Amino acid sequence: LQFPPWRDDVVLAADKKGSVALWDFQKVTERTVYKPHTAIIFNIRHLSQFPGEQFASSSQDGRVRIWDAETGNAETAMNLNPNGWISMALWQQFLGMDVSPVGCLLAGDSMGRLHFVDPRTPGGSFAAPQIHKRVKINSVHVHPLDGNLVLTGSNDHTARISDVRALSTALSSTSGSSAGSGAPEATVVACMDHPKVVNSAYFSPRTGSKILTTCIDNRLRVWDSIWDANQLPSRAIVHSHDFNRHLSPFRAEWDPKDPAERVVVAGRYISEDFGGVKLHPVDLMDAATGRLLAELTDPNLPYICTVNKPHPRLDVIVTGASGSMYAWRPRAGDQEEEKSREAAAEERRRASATGVGSGGGTLGGTGGFLFFDANDPSDQKKKRKSAAATETDTPEKSKDKGPPKRSPKK
Repeated sequence: LQFPPWRDDVVLAADKKGSVALWDFQKVTERTVYKPHTAIIFNIRHLSQFPGEQFASSSQDGRVRIWDAETGNAETAMNLNPNGWISMALWQQFLGMDVSPVGCLLAGDSMGRLHFVDPRTPGGSFAAPQIHKRVKINSVHVHPLDGNLVLTGSNDHTARISDVRALSTALSSTSGSSAGSGAPEATVVACMDHPKVVNSAYFSPRTGSKILTTCIDNRLRVWDSIWDANQLPSRAIVHSHDFNRHLSPFRAEWDPKDPAERVVVAGRYISEDFGGVKLHPVDLMDAATGRLLAELTDPNLPYICTVNKPHPRLDVIVTGASGSMYAWRPRAGDQEEEKSREAAAEERRRASATGVGSGGGTLGGTGGFLFFDANDPSDQKKKRKSAAATETDTPEKSKDKGPPKRSPKK
C-alpha cells in the first residue's frame, strides 16, 4: 500500500497477480487498475525526484519497473532474469525496495544483495554489494534525514544498518545478468540479531532516531536510539503475528502523523471474541511502553489484516485483506462509545498475561468503516458462496441439526 503525495483520498494497492489498483476511498467504488508486473508486487515507492506521477515497484517476477500512475505506461529499470524461466535454474526475485533522496532505487533481492538502480538508465544496476547472507532481503528503508543510512531486514535473522559511503569500497560494476555470486560483501554499520526471520525493519518516520522491527517470533522490537543498534533492543513487545503461509507477511508500521514517534500499527493473527464474533483486530500500540492503545474491529471484517498503512496526513488507516481494501476512520461525536471501548480494552489488557487482549469488546465497529472489493465479479460470486457456506456452519445452526449421522458398520 502507498499513498500518493498529490491526493489525500487515493491509495495505491498491489496484489499477488502483478496488478496495482488506484482506489479513491472517498468515492468507495472508483478505481483504476494497471498491471506492471506478472507476479506478486512487494513494494511501491513514489519517485518524487521525477516529473509527473512516477512510481517504482519491485516484484517476485525479478523486475524493478518504473510506471506512470496517470497513464499506466511502464518500463523495466532492472531484470534479474533476462533470459526468462529456465528449467533447474535459480529464479531471482526483488523484494524490499526504497528510494534515496537523490532518486536512486535501492532494491534487495532473494540472494542477499542490495542493488543500486538508476531509473534514468534502465537495464541494470550499477552496483550490487552483498548486504546479507544468500537469502531474501524482505525490507529496505532509507533514513528519512540522512540518505546515506540504509536499514534492511532479512531471512538470515538479522536487521542491518549500512552506510552507502562505506559501501563504496565494496561496489563493483555489474549488469542485470552478471550481478550474482561474485557480489562483494559490504561493510555493515550495525547488526541487530533476531531469533527468526525479520519481516520488516523501519526507521522512525520523522527523525529516524528509532528502529522498529517485526520478527516472526511474535515480537515487535524497538530501539530507542540507532546508536544502540549493536546492543539488545530497548523493548520487545509481545504480539501475535507468527503466520505467513498463504498470507502476506505481518509488518508493523509507524504512524507518520505522530510527532512523538510512538504510535505503531500492526495486524493481529490470533482472533479475539468481540461480542460473540471472532475477529482479528488491527492493533494500535505505544512503542515506548508496549501498551495497547486501541483495537480496530468490525463485524463485517472477519479476515486477517496483515497489510495496514496509516495515512501520512489524514486520520485514516487503510487495510488490505483477502483481495479487498478497507478504510478506517474515527467516528465523529461518539465519545460515549469510545469510552466504552477504552474501558473494555483496558479490562482485556488486565486479564491478559501478554498484554495483547483476551476477549470482551462490543459488536459494533471501533471506527468508521469503508469496504471495497478488489476482486473480479466472477471471484465475488465464489466469495459469496464461500461466505454462505461458512455461515451455515456456525455453532448455533450446527447445534440445531443434531449430531452428525454415521454410516452403519458392516
